[in-house]
Amino acid sequence: MAPPHTPRTPRKPKTDRMEAIIRTKTKFFYAIDHRGRNTIEFVCNSHGIPRGTGKFWLQQRKQLGTSTACTRTGAQRTGRPLKLSDEQLDLILSPSRNPLRHAYYQAQIKNFSLNYTPRTLEHALITRRNKARRYKRARINVISQGNRLARENYGAEHGDKHLDLQDPDDFPGLFWKHIGFADEAYKDPSDMHPSYVTREQGTRYEPENLIEIPPKQGVALHFAAWVSWYYRSDLIFYNNPAEWISHIEVEHPNRIRPPKKWKKETQK
Repeated sequence: MAPPHTPRTPRKPKTDRMEAIIRTKTKFFYAIDHRGRNTIEFVCNSHGIPRGTGKFWLQQRKQLGTSTACTRTGAQRTGRPLKLSDEQLDLILSPSRNPLRHAYYQAQIKNFSLNYTPRTLEHALITRRNKARRYKRARINVISQGNRLARENYGAEHGDKHLDLQDPDDFPGLFWKHIGFADEAYKDPSDMHPSYVTREQGTRYEPENLIEIPPKQGVALHFAAWVSWYYRSDLIFYNNPAEWISHIEVEHPNRIRPPKKWKKETQK
């Protein structure tokens, strides 16, 4: 006995003409506007669009305006309007007009009376201003003019001396092997919190984004090390800058011996 009815997939109702994607229309309208002496039928065939569809799109554009895909960051674009304008973003990043570039986003928004959340401002800076955000400021230590001049004179005087030793009595060859290079740094507990500044990516060492290292205020922790051709020191820690000289240990190099000879060469 056959079943009373055979199950079938219900048919979908016929829909109206489906709207083409904006990108296809954009390419078609661009080709129409720059077709030169080519006909509309030629442009439709080159884009795989029926001639009737092309004329229908042109009639729609004439009645409703141009439906083109614009860039999302431009003034004329599809979608929702931008919350922050380009002028407002330039104001936030300007060193001369924004005195609170080092402050949090909440303080900058309050200073310019912007009715936006910090998250909105942060997203707009990253996506529309070369990944701009609050970066840690670069710290520089200014070298005095006398110290810089002494370094330049020392390099000019001994720059032609080398490390290759050919003659044991050749003093220029031994010069740099007896020179030690030391470096010292310190950490001031009163300046533990790093400073930030709102800037674009790649502008870390611009003059307006730099900050000079302030003088020591608290009980600073000093650390230093030195290295030479024959010796490498350990990292030492101290509180008084005059103490580190007492930690220096000078290791004298071994005496340069003549090359060894084989027994047969000695007998000859």
